[in-house]
Amino acid sequence: MSEAGKSCQSCHGPPLNLSAAAVHYPRYSDGRVINLEQRSNRCRNEYLKTTGWAYESPELLALTRLLSHLAKGRSVEVTVDGPAAASFERGKQFFLSAPRTVESILRQLS
Repeated sequence: MSEAGKSCQSCHGPPLNLSAAAVHYPRYSDGRVINLEQRSNRCRNEYLKTTGWAYESPELLALTRLLSHLAKGRSVEVTVDGPAAASFERGKQFFLSAPRTVESILRQLS
């Protein structure tokens, strides 16, 4: 329960109501591509009025695992056209490019 007296269930109801949530991420939102973890933390910040969890924290990993488990067997429904097209293409080129060192990858991303 957050300081605002809310939990995820306050807006979404029981966990099964979110059984399709994970299949829609990553997705384009507010001018950038976000993943499921970023969306979960945005919910915590905007609606629960509490801080987001640290990336790869036990809490965020548990929530992501729950949402992924609930979506098991569903088709992925990620949109890679429209405003997300440029990000998708950059990711595709990065994935298909020759292997690199960690240092060169970090330089390219900064």
